[in-house]
Amino acid sequence: MAKSNHLIQRESTYYFRRKIPGDLLGHYPGKREIVRSLRTKDHDEAARIARRVSTHLRPKMG
Repeated sequence: MAKSNHLIQRESTYYFRRKIPGDLLGHYPGKREIVRSLRTKDHDEAARIARRVSTHLRPKMG
């Protein structure tokens, strides 16, 4: 299985962590990254949730 680039683990809980692109920093004053608990201790489940969170953060094109 491919490793997710946006997963980190603290204690035993997985978190989603992603840098905010420079052109969007104005929408997130004082922040450089998004960190959100995925509320799971299972790596496979965390990877699935992280993919879903990542797609919600992508700008809509067209």
